[in-house]
Amino acid sequence: MILFQIARASKIHIERVVRDRCDKLGNPHQCPGEPGIVERWEEQGYSGSRGGSENMSAGQKNCKEAVEGWMTSEGHRANLLGDSKELGCGRKDDWWCCGYA
Repeated sequence: MILFQIARASKIHIERVVRDRCDKLGNPHQCPGEPGIVERWEEQGYSGSRGGSENMSAGQKNCKEAVEGWMTSEGHRANLLGDSKELGCGRKDDWWCCGYA
């Protein structure tokens, strides 16, 4: 199921990554001073998670290319094919972020 709250949190996060260049600061999955993935979802009104995962990428011109790239990476592929029941994705320019709960 696609959830607006996770999608909105993913969009806000990827916009921050691009704006603050968090990819150059170490871990782009959590910018300095930013809450973790589940806390970001909760800030947008989501309340159903027992945990979560996230895929991010840059340089793809569309969602299809982002997913194809994730499928070639063991960890990203595991997130896509895992037992998550809910997801939400956001993008900024050629940056992509999907959260899985």
